[in-house]
Amino acid sequence: MTPKEFEDIAAEVFITCNRILNKRKLVYSSGGDRLGNFKRAAQMTKGETPAKALVGMLKKQFVSILDYVDGNIPVDMGDIEEKIYDSINYLVLLMAIILEERGWTSGTSITGGYVSELGQTQDVSQDKLEQSS
Repeated sequence: MTPKEFEDIAAEVFITCNRILNKRKLVYSSGGDRLGNFKRAAQMTKGETPAKALVGMLKKQFVSILDYVDGNIPVDMGDIEEKIYDSINYLVLLMAIILEERGWTSGTSITGGYVSELGQTQDVSQDKLEQSS
């Protein structure tokens, strides 16, 4: 696979993930809080946190992906795509939970240590992401 082909795939994956997040925002959030369902799930178990609740849901996706990779389930591109997109989106939601716990506010950078070490990178613009939804 050429670098260009890979970059095209990555760009399309991120655009698709954003479209899925936007489409499901009303279905999977409570009272306008995009993280509400994870907070509610955490309240169901003593000592659970929203992050732990989310990771529990993410594990289900990973098990399905492992079943596919191990050849334990038949190849269905639609099913595996859904598991991969959902996994990526769960990680985005986990980032949001972590940032909220740390007091992040809109308008400030979400990047730190690791990302700042990478230097200048080419980003998928927010305008392009918004156009996809």
